Amino acid sequence: MTIEQYQTFLRNAYRLDLPGLTIPGLTDHFFRIYSKGNVDERKPIKGAKDTHDTAVDFLLVLFNYGRLLTEIANMEQALNIKAYEAFLKNPAQVVDYAAKLEENSGAIKAMQERLDRLLRKEGGEIEFADLGMDTKTIETVARLQKELRLITRQYESLRSQQVAVENNLSETMTERAEEFTALKHFFPEANIQAFEDIESFHHQLRQILHDEMKDEIARLQPLITFYSEEIKCLEARIQESGITRSISEKIMSQCVSARQRLEELQAEREQLFHDKELQEERAEKMTHLRELAEQHRSAITSVEETVTTLAETINSAVTAGKEKAPVLKIASKDLPFGTEENTSEGTAFKNLVIYDLCLANSCPIPVLIHDSNILIKIDNAYLEEILQQYQGTGKQVFIVLDKLESVSPGTQVILNETTLMHLSDGHELFGTSWSKIVQKPTEEAKETEDHGEDQ
Repeated sequence: MTIEQYQTFLRNAYRLDLPGLTIPGLTDHFFRIYSKGNVDERKPIKGAKDTHDTAVDFLLVLFNYGRLLTEIANMEQALNIKAYEAFLKNPAQVVDYAAKLEENSGAIKAMQERLDRLLRKEGGEIEFADLGMDTKTIETVARLQKELRLITRQYESLRSQQVAVENNLSETMTERAEEFTALKHFFPEANIQAFEDIESFHHQLRQILHDEMKDEIARLQPLITFYSEEIKCLEARIQESGITRSISEKIMSQCVSARQRLEELQAEREQLFHDKELQEERAEKMTHLRELAEQHRSAITSVEETVTTLAETINSAVTAGKEKAPVLKIASKDLPFGTEENTSEGTAFKNLVIYDLCLANSCPIPVLIHDSNILIKIDNAYLEEILQQYQGTGKQVFIVLDKLESVSPGTQVILNETTLMHLSDGHELFGTSWSKIVQKPTEEAKETEDHGEDQ
């Protein structure tokens, strides 16, 4: 059987069906054994691993407020916060979405009016609406015109390259010679032969590059043809739209810009509605969280009053009404349970026992364990009544007592009737005391023992 299976068995056997109640939680708080960290006589509410919040939460679970704690935790997760108390003190800033939506509506109306004006005749321009065109069509035409300008530039660039290459191929040596002869008329002393020699060298280079230039022309021609066809295609599509290229591109550009801005404003409006819904939903959750917080405060007050009332009853029985009863203060940072006027050690340990008895009488705590370091600190005059209170809980209670010499006859009777195990020298729990040093027999003792066996 695994630990989880055994814990499930114990939960079923002890009928521990409160939400949030666990076997480890019970043992951590009510199996008060020396050195386990849960025997703080002035703060009995805290277990060995508790913080302030977890100690309070476990006490609330014992009084059947587990579902409330779960609902608060779920709401904190939904609101993405860690501590609801601080969150309620400093809530998030509320955005005035009504004002933002009103502003957005005004902007949409103004932009729509501007778009409508652009679609009508102004300054002698053609009225696009008369052509049966909407802004979508205008956007398409504007895009086509932009593509046409780009492709036209590419076409003209390629065509210029082609013309330059063809001119290089068509140049002849004779043409150059005539130019140099004309130059000599104005500069009779010029060395024309040097120019002709240089040009002859250039001619030889052109002859070498002649094939390469032809290849370049062959490469450029398909590209020029392609872009030429693209230009024709775009011009045809623009013509089909009902707008000639001469119609104001400025107006169309303004129409496109106005349309895009209008769509942005409409998208912004949708986002504002979405954010407004989220804020309203968060506000509803905040309202519910405040209700839960009020229930949480009421639960703490109720538990404080219940434990304090039970403590008065049990303390009165234990002390015969001679001592003031301890008071539980959950709201306090230190979680004290005690009497402010009497802070003695004996009273503190008596209060710890009374605290456990209060919860054993009112909560589903099946077992209490109090080690000897608790009961030995309490006045013997109160021990008999404490044992009777243990018996009155109807729960399993395990205690350890080290010294019985000074107990009352009534206490002795109860102990005799309920003792399960009595340990003493020679009757240790595991056969020997772990705290004692084992003496090794001396050589003389061994010889004596051996001599006795021989006889």
